[in-house]
Amino acid sequence: MIRLSQRTKLGLVAAAYAGVVALSVLLVLLRCLQYKLHPDDAEQYGGMWAGGDLMLALFIAGLLMLTTFFLIPILRNDEPGYTNYSKALIGIALTSPFAIVLTALPGGPWWIGDICISRLFAAPLAIILYFVSWVASGFRGARRRIVIALLIEVGTIAVSMALLMGFGRHG
Repeated sequence: MIRLSQRTKLGLVAAAYAGVVALSVLLVLLRCLQYKLHPDDAEQYGGMWAGGDLMLALFIAGLLMLTTFFLIPILRNDEPGYTNYSKALIGIALTSPFAIVLTALPGGPWWIGDICISRLFAAPLAIILYFVSWVASGFRGARRRIVIALLIEVGTIAVSMALLMGFGRHG
């Protein structure tokens, strides 16, 4: 059996992330091209096309999660690495309320709204990722940061659901 160094393992995971990002960009560009080449179909079957967009977003989120599930065991016994990872999770969690704010603003390019909605649909997957990361962590500081990320994500979902149900209305 070949033993790989920590640095080599991290390099392989980084290459996997780069591959996932490159594939994601390609798939999204191809999807945009479909909208340009078949505008009548997109308009007539809008719900089906929206479902396809959702499936693409979930596929991309799943690929990112799969890659992250390879990263977690590599960092499990590396406190500085897991600490940086937990800080990155907080950064990812902060994109959720930011996405809600951007979708609430009027105007702006259509693709920003699409990205924000895709991020919000990925929130349940992010919660699973935070939970798995919390369970795998053996470091107190990292666990605390992961709980903060989890609270940000769950709080964002709760606030958005309250707003959708009309609890934010006055009068």
